[in-house]
Amino acid sequence: MRPAVAAVAAVALSATAIFFADSLHPVWWLMWLAPIPVLLLAPRLTALPLFGAAFLAWAVGHLNLVSYYRMVQIPYAVIALAVAGPALLFGLSALLYRVLVLRGHALAAAAAFASFWTLCQYLIEYSGGSYGDLAYTQMNCLPLLQLASVTGMSGITFVVMLIPASVAAAVTARSKRAVLAVTAAVLVAVFGFGVSRLGSHGDDPTVVVGMVVSDLKQNLLPEKPDDASRLLKQYAEEAVNLGRRGARIILLPEMAAVVTDDHLAELDQLFGQTARAANARILVPILHPMPEGRRNEARLYDATGRLEATYWKHHLVPVLEDRTRPGTELALLRDPRSTIGIEICRDMDFVPLARRYGREGTGLLLVPAWDFVVDDWLHSRMAFMRGVENGFHVARLAKQGRMTLLDAHGRVRVERDSKAAPFSTLLAPVGLQALPTLYTRWGDWFIGVLVLILCACLAYGFSRRSSP
Repeated sequence: MRPAVAAVAAVALSATAIFFADSLHPVWWLMWLAPIPVLLLAPRLTALPLFGAAFLAWAVGHLNLVSYYRMVQIPYAVIALAVAGPALLFGLSALLYRVLVLRGHALAAAAAFASFWTLCQYLIEYSGGSYGDLAYTQMNCLPLLQLASVTGMSGITFVVMLIPASVAAAVTARSKRAVLAVTAAVLVAVFGFGVSRLGSHGDDPTVVVGMVVSDLKQNLLPEKPDDASRLLKQYAEEAVNLGRRGARIILLPEMAAVVTDDHLAELDQLFGQTARAANARILVPILHPMPEGRRNEARLYDATGRLEATYWKHHLVPVLEDRTRPGTELALLRDPRSTIGIEICRDMDFVPLARRYGREGTGLLLVPAWDFVVDDWLHSRMAFMRGVENGFHVARLAKQGRMTLLDAHGRVRVERDSKAAPFSTLLAPVGLQALPTLYTRWGDWFIGVLVLILCACLAYGFSRRSSP
């Protein structure tokens, strides 16, 4: 096959795999195949055509998310950057792979490709949130997911990129056995650990959690005082019913209503009485306009009716929450059985905040949220990665999304859509016991390992040349 024809075929195959592998509903195993067609071109193309093929494959594959980006009001310039940035990174990674393969170092090429991609992705995400990390494509591969408890997402991303690079390198390498042996050893170690961790069970105390949400148009975010009061009273009635059925913690969704300072006392009185009647803790998220700027706020009432904690959302949605002030403090509820924490929606996209809760020994994280219907699966699973990393259970309730209870291993225990009318409810037990992890203790230690791997591959690859 002529190089030009091979390049077109490779771009088409890789782009198709990326389209379905890195999407709102990812097919996890396709991500293990997506880079292979382009990387197989490396020995056959010069640098510029290879870079162009890699860039084009990744960019075309990610056109699948453009309509979603526009739906959530992301500016076109940011969308262009979101598509072109990873495509540029893939092109550069492919060039690095090509150099080492042509110098006859297949294993170093595969390791350098995977470590370079992972390090660059980590730097990009350090301040902007973890959305777009390839680790999220693997949320349905539970044994691999357990690696996050040791290395964080960087370990998963490294493995996901190492496998296809190793396969491509083995096709062209003289020392196929060495490449495949090292790759097989990595897979056995990673999946062996994952299966072992999934099989571990402890005496985990539980608490019954109730959730209630309404996706009716008039109930999404009532702003007029009369409309807000009506909806909050309806939520209170549903909460009392959940309490009578055994719920000891009850969640309402993010920004259940707009509540001004003038009506805050009325809110506290209503849900103080509701908490006593339900004999349960009740988390009531509101949008709270204040003189110094509005807050995306969650107010927790204990079973005696006392306002036990107030949490302000830390990480706000660009454009949609430009007029909202962020919070900075954790909300921790300690009792003899567990430590319970609170985050709101996009907070769970950010790794450091969740790790702060993990270091406090949190066993259960309560997460009210508001999704955009089509992203309900992906955004919920992004939140669940934080539980695996830090060993806590997650109770997440999303308006226009899903109600989900998850254990500390990333297994979904109960899940239900929020779209039932007029109210959707869920009632089920969830664990309380924290499961300490190495990642909570050591953080991003694996990034240092990747730096060493990349430096070693480059030093070895450029210090000597073998026959390709």
